Amino acid sequence: MSTFRLVFLLLALAGTPFAPIKLAQAEPTVNLVPDPGMGLQFALSPSVANDSITEPEHNETTLEARQITGLAVWITHWFPPPQCSNGVCTITSTDDLPHIQINGEGFTVGGRVFGGIYRWPANTLSWGMNINVRRWPGYRDGSFGLHTPVIDCRPFDQTHSATSFAAAYDWSTARWSPVVWLYTGCAVL
Repeated sequence: MSTFRLVFLLLALAGTPFAPIKLAQAEPTVNLVPDPGMGLQFALSPSVANDSITEPEHNETTLEARQITGLAVWITHWFPPPQCSNGVCTITSTDDLPHIQINGEGFTVGGRVFGGIYRWPANTLSWGMNINVRRWPGYRDGSFGLHTPVIDCRPFDQTHSATSFAAAYDWSTARWSPVVWLYTGCAVL
């Protein structure tokens, strides 16, 4: 047995990142249930996909390879604007950090979509919202942009593995989008 094979076998047995991915890890939306009780929010126009935003290490399926047909979801960043009252504007300590915007296309025009961020590997909802989607120029079918209060930690640590994922559920077709792996939950001041 070669040294490489022996090292790979030992690493796989030790449960390192080289260990095989279980089916449950490959399909995290299999047992998810969207929350119909979450409030409705007006859908924004999607933001153009940004090549500088990359998914954390999770599996070997690239985001681009999954967004050719069907439901597609990607993330971009948004920054909360200052809150102004009587000529005085204030910001919070996290307003200059990249907040996640979930974007999607290929959904039912005029239908309702649940967009959510789930903790991994527990598959528990961290944040979610129902929205009515519409057709936006330049995007397929029903599309949307959804601001979340969740901070994207990936720009601060490109090597950290995924701790959560974003996905969207089309209520009209009862289908989940492919997921986008995220690194969230980092410490912020």
